[in-house]
Order: sequence, then structure tokens, then C-alpha cells
Amino acid sequence: MKRRDPMEAPYGVAELRHTRIVTDDTVTCHVAQCRVVVERQRRRFRREARFFCPCRRIYVSPSTYDYQDRWRNLLWRDESDRSLMSAISKVKRTTVRLGRERDEDAVTWNVVRPFQREGRLDRLAQLLLAGHRLDVIPSGQPTIIYWGSDETGGRWEILEAAQREFHEVPNRGTEPDVVLWWPGQLLVFVEAKFCATNRTPPSRSSRGPDHRPWHYGQHPHFQDVFKVDYEQIVERSKRYELMRLWLLGSWVAREHGIAFCLVNLQNLLNHGERP
Repeated sequence: MKRRDPMEAPYGVAELRHTRIVTDDTVTCHVAQCRVVVERQRRRFRREARFFCPCRRIYVSPSTYDYQDRWRNLLWRDESDRSLMSAISKVKRTTVRLGRERDEDAVTWNVVRPFQREGRLDRLAQLLLAGHRLDVIPSGQPTIIYWGSDETGGRWEILEAAQREFHEVPNRGTEPDVVLWWPGQLLVFVEAKFCATNRTPPSRSSRGPDHRPWHYGQHPHFQDVFKVDYEQIVERSKRYELMRLWLLGSWVAREHGIAFCLVNLQNLLNHGERP
């Protein structure tokens, strides 16, 4: 196997500073042994020359960094990978964070894509559903859907139907990180969290009344699959994202007469939250 240029591979933990050097006005590059100092970013992350380390080819903020070439953060990037990601990008809400140090979507791609490349998505399913009886998992390879996009760059019609059913706003609808689909047998939604919690309240808007409690919480299917009301789940427990995934996924499964599983992968580093 051809050895990859270390300057083209993503940085590992051992290559980064244990303590990041930040002052009121500057940030030292987060890569160990690098002495480049850049201007300190504040508020939102920006990819500008004054925040760029030319030695390591990254944009730096006090808490993180972003590769100049976002593909450097992705382990799988040959012609077929780039073609697939290009198709996904036509549907996925955003890909601008794929080069970010702790981007959840980059982690999803790096972990899941090799199973697809090697034709081992059945093995991935076994690992994800380890708590279930193996006879529940269908044999054969499932169809995989990344972020609601099929391989042609179109929206997955089955998910689109669920989004319409619950009156979701176009381009802001529920977007599972990964879907594994065995037609007529099983549907699996996978939600990946990396250095983030499951506490996700709904975004607020001043553009008129909020109809989401009605479209979600008063929908007959919501009443069938949840034991508590919308306010308890969303406003008190802050499980808005997981609620939507379970609601839409279980609705699709019911419409197709199949089983449904929601898998929540969560890295709890520095959060201490229970899933």
C-alpha cells in the first residue's frame, strides 16, 4: 500500500498541543512544535488570511481549526468518494464544516464509508445493532443513504414523504446522518454525536407563530409512539432532534410495514451526559 504523505493526512491527537496557547489577541497554531501565531478569532469561525497558518495549512481559532483543503479531514477521498460526496452535497444542508477538527459529519464519513467501499454494510449493521438478536438483522447488503441523499444526488423520496407528512420546512427538514434500508424488512436511522450532547432545543424564529408543536406533537403518530407530550420531550428534556428522528423513522416503518431502529452514537468526552 502506498504510504500517504503525512502533510495530507488529518492530524492525530499525538500531533496536537495538550494545552492550546491563547491570549487576548493571538492564538498559536494548535499543532505541536509549530510556532506560527495568528490573530485571534471571536464569535463565529472565519476562513480568512489573518487566521491562517501557512506551515500547517489550517485556519485557527481559540478552540479548533479547519483544514484549507477540507478533503484532508476525510480518510476516503479517491475518485469514487469525491463523486459520491459531490452528489450528496446537492442535497445535504451544509458541507462547509467537513474540514473542521471535530466535525461530526467528517467522523461519520470516515467511519461508515469504508464499510460501504468493502461491501460490508451488513457487518456495520451487526455492530450498530449489537443489542438486538442477530435474527432481527436481515441478511444481505442494505441500501445506504447519507444525510437524506441518494447516490444520484437526489433526495431520498421515502424520507421526503415523511418530511411532507409532518410539514417540515424545505431545506430544514430532519436529516439522519446515515440510513440503512432493507426494503420490506428493516429501516435503521443513525445519529452520530462527537463531542456534543443530545440536548438540542428547536431553533427560534420571529417569522410568525410556531406550528411545530401542532405538526409534530398533535400528529396521531406522535400520540402512538410517545408516552409523554411534546413539551416534555422538546422544552424540558431538550431532545428535539432525537424526537424528530424517531417520529419520522417510525412513521416510515409503519407505512412500509417493517421494523425500525434508531441508533444514537455519542462521544461523551467533556460532557458527562448520559445518552
